[in-house]
Amino acid sequence: MRGVVFSPDGHRLATAGYDGTVRLWNPDTGQPVGDPLERDAASVLGVAFSPDGHRLATAGFDQAVQLWNPDTGQALGEPLTGHTGAVWGVVFSPDGHRLATAAADNTVRLWNPDTGQPLGDPLAGHTGTVFGVAFSPDGHRLASASADNTVRLWPALATPADLCAKLTTNMNDKQWHDWISADIGYKELCPGLPRAPD
Repeated sequence: MRGVVFSPDGHRLATAGYDGTVRLWNPDTGQPVGDPLERDAASVLGVAFSPDGHRLATAGFDQAVQLWNPDTGQALGEPLTGHTGAVWGVVFSPDGHRLATAAADNTVRLWNPDTGQPLGDPLAGHTGTVFGVAFSPDGHRLASASADNTVRLWPALATPADLCAKLTTNMNDKQWHDWISADIGYKELCPGLPRAPD
């Protein structure tokens, strides 16, 4: 076994196996629940329940993540692909609207689990395989642990305040016209910052 996780309600346990399967268990009886979930990967390296318990994500040696309905045992959509190395870790954000993955390509990726699309570019900075990822309880930060003996913290949710904190000016009228719209009236997006010079 490579990974194990309780469902949010504590009534199921999911285990990830080197044999390419994920099994669901009743932790009270120790008995399996349903048939194993079969992956085409040589190994399943990580497993995570969504906060509502209605989705299960499995990370594999095949460089992909598969989402499942743990109630029916059916795969949900196509695998999430984009990593170029085995995916070792997977975790849902506290609100269930993001998924983070850790991989042997030394990167972390964020995904939209509803669409299967990546959210932005890979988070790069580690110099070794990234084995684990964890969201902060508020979902605003992500921690990643790597074979390079470091833990890195990443912003996992860019709020308007986060973006404004990185700027020194608001747009000027020309920038607004060129970048936003000539048909929408100017609005100060970062309160307290001056307008950029014309």
